[in-house]
Amino acid sequence: MPAPPAITIDLGTKPARRLAPLADYAEAARAVAAPYLGEIGEIAKYSKQLRAFRTAYIRRQYVAELAAMSEITGLSLDQTTALNCYYDGLKFVFHGMPSMGCTAFVVDTPDGPLHARNLDWWSDNQGLSEHTLVYDFQRDRRSHYRNIAWPGFNGVLSGIAPGRFAITLNAVLSEDPSALGRPIVYTIRDVLDTAKDFAAAVDTLATAKIPCDCLLMVSGTQPGEMCVIERTPRRHAIRRPVDGFVAVTNDYRAISGQPPGMQGQIGASTCQRFDTACAHLRDRLPQTPEGCLAILDAVRMDITVQQMTFHPRSGQQTIR
Repeated sequence: MPAPPAITIDLGTKPARRLAPLADYAEAARAVAAPYLGEIGEIAKYSKQLRAFRTAYIRRQYVAELAAMSEITGLSLDQTTALNCYYDGLKFVFHGMPSMGCTAFVVDTPDGPLHARNLDWWSDNQGLSEHTLVYDFQRDRRSHYRNIAWPGFNGVLSGIAPGRFAITLNAVLSEDPSALGRPIVYTIRDVLDTAKDFAAAVDTLATAKIPCDCLLMVSGTQPGEMCVIERTPRRHAIRRPVDGFVAVTNDYRAISGQPPGMQGQIGASTCQRFDTACAHLRDRLPQTPEGCLAILDAVRMDITVQQMTFHPRSGQQTIR
């Protein structure tokens, strides 16, 4: 399977103009957006809230990018905002969780941690898989961080900062109330942009004020630099590696007082996917991207739309 296309984004360019390369993907952006806009429904009823949310909780440079993407795709600014904040909105506004999962793990190797993940997310006709796009955000013509996403999406669910760390998000729901805060997809992007190393990334992600529940896997460049940060809007717990690896699916294992897992297809498979991945990892720690992908294949779902590996020390990635 060929690698997805990549576009270069110059962070030295003004935010309103830096996403100009997306013009070649405007049709794909509309195709990706259509089923989720249909699920959200009439966006006008959220317009006041979205406008206030942008002003209070999304950095101005990201809002400028959202406005530029809106012009490129022909979607309204409110639609573009809702799509980018879709994950946060599931708890804060829309009060539900669709078929959205993920399995991820990090293993130690002699050359530093190796990070692997399946992104499981329902989409019409595998549109999220077909339209995967790599944003290569550069400073001084060097890759500063990369976002594995889709046209029209400037937040981050899966990203790598070469030579520093990688971050992936898994879906989860808690019984803790929602809160106001910066959307998690932009919190992750901020961390990729500004955190100097693994420790700084973990500290920020564990304590940032966010509106949603999530499970964040972070890997660094040195032996043992790997963890899962379990988050609710108000609490966090950190799981560290045991036996050279750490794994995560879609349930809380360190934060107390939470339901055992999500409902529906994702919830029904969470423990099975976690146990299967851990059994493979205990049997033999993979030392190559190909070995990691073989384990990801063992827990692949019908709604798996992306499979990826990251090697933060070298900055190498495999996306399929």
